Amino acid sequence: MGRLEFCTKRSLFSAILFASAILFLISCQSVSFVSPASFKNLVPNSEFEVVDSASGLPQGWQRVLEDEFSHLALESSGHDSPRSVSITGTGEWSTTILGIQPQKYYLLSFWVKREGIKDGEYPFLLIFGREIHLNELFSSGSWRRVSYIIKSENHDKTILKFIGKGLSHKIKLDDVRLTAVHITPQAPLEGATVEKGAPELRWSIPDDDRVFTVAIEMSQDRKFQNKKIFGMYSPHGNRLNIRDALPKGKWFWRLTLFHNRLRIASSGVSWFTLAHPINPLERGKDHQPAQSKKNKGRVNTRPFFPIGLYQAEIEAFEEYKEAGFNLVQSYNSESNYIKDFVKAAANQELTALVT
Repeated sequence: MGRLEFCTKRSLFSAILFASAILFLISCQSVSFVSPASFKNLVPNSEFEVVDSASGLPQGWQRVLEDEFSHLALESSGHDSPRSVSITGTGEWSTTILGIQPQKYYLLSFWVKREGIKDGEYPFLLIFGREIHLNELFSSGSWRRVSYIIKSENHDKTILKFIGKGLSHKIKLDDVRLTAVHITPQAPLEGATVEKGAPELRWSIPDDDRVFTVAIEMSQDRKFQNKKIFGMYSPHGNRLNIRDALPKGKWFWRLTLFHNRLRIASSGVSWFTLAHPINPLERGKDHQPAQSKKNKGRVNTRPFFPIGLYQAEIEAFEEYKEAGFNLVQSYNSESNYIKDFVKAAANQELTALVT
C-alpha cells in the first residue's frame, strides 16, 4: 500500500483508472497485508443450513410463490456449503433482520449463480425499503459474489427480499451477509509505548472486493488542530509504517473510511506514546531503481487507456471482452492461478494486472 497526501493534492481515481492508482501507490511506500477482523453477520441462517422439519424450509426464511409455473426450492448444493435457495419464474425469499442501527452504512453481500441469462430478465432485492436490480455482468454457470454499500436511513430493523419476476432460468443464492461498516484501530494498543523503531498503525475494515480509501489523522493534541493526514487504498492492506519525522511524546490518531468519496465510517480516537523521535528515511540524489537485464529495452510504448474490472473471473473473460473491457485484475497470488489468469487474458486480447 502506498501513501498519498489525501486532502488537497490527490483525489481517488475512478474504478476504470484503477491501474494508474495502484501503480502510484506501489511506487510510494511498501505496506504488508493484515487480514480484516471478523464482522458480525446480522442475517439469520445465512447459509440456509438449518431446516425446519415441519415445512422443509430454511429456518428464519419465508417463501412466496406467485403462480403454479414458478419454483422456489431449497437446493442440496451451495457455493461453499451444502445448501442454497433458488428462484425460477416469479416469487420471493425473505427474512427479517433485527439489530439495525439507524443512519449507519452496511455491507450487504451474497453469492449468486445463474443457470442461464435472458436479456431483460433480472432478479432484484429489497432492503431498507430500497429496490436494487441485480443487473451486473456475471457469467452464468458459476458462482459469483455480489456486494453493496447501503445506508440504513431510519430503520432499526429491515426485511430483506430476493425477488424474481418471470425468470426463465434458475438463480441460486447462498451465504447472505449484512454487516455494519466500521473502521477500528487495532495497533498500537491504546496507551501503549513504542520503544523502538517507527510506529506501525493497524486497523480493521470490512472484507470486500471493492476499493475503500482510508484517511489516517495523527496529532499531538486531542483536538487535531495541528495534524498529519495520510491516505491509503484498501487493496494493499490494513497497516501503515510511519516514515515521516515525528517528535517523541504522546500521539493521537483516528481513522475515516471512504467509498467513492463518500464517508461511510469513522473511528474513535486512540493514542500511543513515542519514546524517541523518528527521523524520515532519505535516499541519495543519485539513487536509480534497478533495471532487470531480461526486460532492458523491452518497453511497450503503445497508447493504452485501461478500462478494467477488479477481481475478474477467468470464466467470464469472453463476456468482459465483448462488453468493451481491455484490462482484468486479480488479487490471487497463487503461482499456478496467475499463469492461467495471464494466459486466459492473452487469449482474449486482454491485459492482465496481478497485484
